Amino acid sequence: MLTPSLYRDLVAGAPTEADHVLTDLTVRARALGVATPLLDLAALQLRMHEHRLATGGR
Repeated sequence: MLTPSLYRDLVAGAPTEADHVLTDLTVRARALGVATPLLDLAALQLRMHEHRLATGGR
């Protein structure tokens, strides 16, 4: 089964490339005047995941 690497990393509890991917998407969308509330929420959740990894779950 094929799955995105971001998902595989997330499930494995590993760092993801979310910031690079999602930031690029939101910047492009905003440049076109497109609101991205769900993408913003997903990015926030993934930033929290990255923070937990970096701080050992604190």
